[in-house]
Amino acid sequence: MPPFWSMALRGVCYKNVAIKAFVPEKMKILRSEIYATGID
Repeated sequence: MPPFWSMALRGVCYKNVAIKAFVPEKMKILRSEIYATGID
């Protein structure tokens, strides 16, 4: 496996982990903002 591909795969894995970590937080913030403004 060329180093570029291993680096790319590692980057994708990190990105997926970051998304899994941060999206729930963002969704919580978005939901609280939506409830605060009363927009569905």
